Amino acid sequence: MTFEIKDLAGLSQPLTRLIEVISAGIGNISGPYLLKSNARAKAEEIKLLTDALEKSNLRQLGFQIESQSPQLTIGTKTEKLELTKLQDIDRIRSRIEHQLRSEQENIESITSESALELAKISDVPEETPELEWISRFFSIAEEVSSEDMQVIWGKILAGEIKQPGAFSLCTLEVLRNLSRTEANLFNNVSNFTFRNGSLREGIIPTVFNSEMQSCGISFGEFTKLVDCGLIYPNEMTKVFFDGAELGETGIFESSGHSIVFKSTETSVAFELENWRLTNAGTELLSLTENNPKISFLQMLKSDIKSFGLDCSIVKNLVRTTDSFTAEIVE
Repeated sequence: MTFEIKDLAGLSQPLTRLIEVISAGIGNISGPYLLKSNARAKAEEIKLLTDALEKSNLRQLGFQIESQSPQLTIGTKTEKLELTKLQDIDRIRSRIEHQLRSEQENIESITSESALELAKISDVPEETPELEWISRFFSIAEEVSSEDMQVIWGKILAGEIKQPGAFSLCTLEVLRNLSRTEANLFNNVSNFTFRNGSLREGIIPTVFNSEMQSCGISFGEFTKLVDCGLIYPNEMTKVFFDGAELGETGIFESSGHSIVFKSTETSVAFELENWRLTNAGTELLSLTENNPKISFLQMLKSDIKSFGLDCSIVKNLVRTTDSFTAEIVE
């Protein structure tokens, strides 16, 4: 059965948008019949080409045609061109069907993960993902066979539907080359990672490397993430406050607990050694656990306070246009 937009009455807006995006990426949404007919069409194209050569009027044009299994030889008295003759069209059809079936199953697994994500919300923006993004996504998605990675790609598609532009084409390419092991490593590192206030850039404070090492995250693990294109290649010192006005507030935000700090004096310089996430790393951070442990937050809080800043650990942080609300933990 093929779904058409007119058949979508009764579905929620997010799921309707998902079906529209899938249709834009791979055509009408169909069952296995589409897969089989596609495979058959490709095999038949090959067979038709072979038959056409065998039935052509090449002899009348001065060519010699010799049919000797497993080759079809076409040539002149002085020159011969050899074309491999297909012995078993069924074998080729079987291979193509297997490949297309695998690609179809990968796409269906990913889109079902997207549906689970989108079923949690009631509406999506009027804006839709760009066609180029949709095309790139599905050309990659059909290759993703790992169940763990299919979950991530499902969240990518749902995230782009919820917020078009959330994941760039460059981020899709970075994720395409990411192994399951590397994805798990990045997820572990996310528990030491924050978004820096309004800039939303991802930072990893490194003043407490011992805490990271206790969780199996060493310098070598960071270099792996550099090679993956998720973090910049050098540790750096970032000035978060320089000549700040009295009462200016900063936030290190995570999906779990966050850090809020505020200057109590003017001209407070607050520096912090850190690794920086690339744009792709920052975009993918939204898909991770990103829930720093309290012990790590307490050490970071103590270090920030040493610069003469008020500092609190908070949870349930909610941002508005020019302010925020949060519940203070300590």
